Amino acid sequence: MAQVSSRYEEMRNHSEKRAALTGGPFYNLKREVIKRS
Repeated sequence: MAQVSSRYEEMRNHSEKRAALTGGPFYNLKREVIKRS
């Protein structure tokens, strides 16, 4: 059970890192532009 949860945490952290890399400031910038338009 511990192995499964640790693997899940690993995947979750990885997805969060990817989201930060792909989205990050550019994603926030896009949202700001959409808000202003």
